[in-house]
Amino acid sequence: MADSFLLSQPFIDKIRSTIDRVDGTPLPGAGGTKRGPLLEDPGVQSISGAIFRIGTFDGEWTKGSTKTVTLTHSGTSATVTATNLFVDVNSAANSGVNCALAKDGGTWYLIASEC
Repeated sequence: MADSFLLSQPFIDKIRSTIDRVDGTPLPGAGGTKRGPLLEDPGVQSISGAIFRIGTFDGEWTKGSTKTVTLTHSGTSATVTATNLFVDVNSAANSGVNCALAKDGGTWYLIASEC
């Protein structure tokens, strides 16, 4: 049979706090507010709001260049300027090429595209 032990209230609070940091949701009675999940690097903060968008662009998009992208699922026809860091995109479609974008800080980046 395992030995029994008592947990002090400060120790229980510490466990709750740790779970909250990892899970992002405070346990009942923890007295905290909901936070974003703990990331691997504590220096990186969770960013509220959408940072991922679907859009379309026209023509080819070469690596290292920027292009105007029309956001298609944002409820508006807003446009953003995004940077392609990874590979040339030579789509068979010359217009309305579907793509996925992510925003880091104030800059949008191409993360996927139709080929």
